[in-house]
Amino acid sequence: MFQKKPLQAIAVALFSIMVMSGNAYAQDAQRGEVLFKKRCKGCHRLTDAMKTGPGLLGVTKIRDDEWLNKWLKNPKEMIRSGDPVAVALKAKYKKTMRTLKAMQDEGARSDIIAFLKKNDAENGK
Repeated sequence: MFQKKPLQAIAVALFSIMVMSGNAYAQDAQRGEVLFKKRCKGCHRLTDAMKTGPGLLGVTKIRDDEWLNKWLKNPKEMIRSGDPVAVALKAKYKKTMRTLKAMQDEGARSDIIAFLKKNDAENGK
């Protein structure tokens, strides 16, 4: 029993170091990049340029994680609920992002958001 406490303390310390150094963030962003290329790249660019959907550069600076998480999970439901940003996006782009099966997983949404944050940070947004 005595030995478990030091091991727990070491594990907590290592996790804290990883988070503060960005390693945990980078791992999520790496998975997010793979998901983005597989599921999002067909419609979105990582710049300001429009493709089928809007460019996503700077999106994490104008939308908080909670909003992005809800949008990725079910954009149509956000519009139906009357979310003002979602309704404005529908009006502006005249179409709605599809509800993607891959985005029903909370971890996948978190990874995509981490990747978008990393992209924004690397591009000064």
